[in-house]
Amino acid sequence: MSDYYRTHGIEHQTSCVETPEQNGRVERKHQHILNVARALRFQSGVPLKFWSACILHSVYLINRLPTLVLKNLSPYQLLFHKPLDLNVLKVFECLCYASTLVHGRTKFQARSSQCVFLGFPAGIKGYTLLDLENKKFFISRNVVFHETILPFRTTSIESPTPFPSPPISPSLAPHSISVYQPNSSPIEGSGEASTSTSTSPSIPPSPSAVNPSNTNTPSGHSSLPSSANDKSVYLEDFVDDAPELEVQEEFEGRPIRANRGKLPVKFKDY
Repeated sequence: MSDYYRTHGIEHQTSCVETPEQNGRVERKHQHILNVARALRFQSGVPLKFWSACILHSVYLINRLPTLVLKNLSPYQLLFHKPLDLNVLKVFECLCYASTLVHGRTKFQARSSQCVFLGFPAGIKGYTLLDLENKKFFISRNVVFHETILPFRTTSIESPTPFPSPPISPSLAPHSISVYQPNSSPIEGSGEASTSTSTSPSIPPSPSAVNPSNTNTPSGHSSLPSSANDKSVYLEDFVDDAPELEVQEEFEGRPIRANRGKLPVKFKDY
């Protein structure tokens, strides 16, 4: 290289030992390349022994990415004066299937091999691939990519251990709920309410049951309902004695419905 420098009038200078500040531009570019290479390796999970493929592919990407220093142009565009076809870019270390060579292939052998994409070779229109079966590098053009699958990444991630379910405290255990069912047998004419056995908590008795001596009920009605079919009669015992609220004067002078003139009594309005 010294003869080349002298021929073209280039002065070659070297830096002192352990003084990277004398060559700051190169050091910053080295840092840029290593940052991209580390990101590729961490994202793909490729083994450390393939670090050279990470470095080469990071340089390939940097030369084809636009930068503010070049007014949003890439080094590739300034060098070749044409835009880059972004369709050639693939996900680093993605799964792919390369066509096998016809030479030495039998009729019952696989027509493709499972590989991993590791970049682009220099000076060849193809892809650098790693055969996952025999662990060999080769270059091929007939490749089908599956860019959402990263073989090294899926095998390196361990499945997380599930969290153990916490024990259920006895106080939080579900309790059985008992439903109160009224006695379906008819009540005798003595006017006293019969009691039914229930496992539910105590239910307050009805007003008629609290005062059994009060047998003065409205005419035509029994003291208490005898079954679920007498629900309307049972409610009449509580509604019939309520004073009727006259709201007729408030609605005078305009037509109103029958069920809005007064409060519903004895379900007559329904």
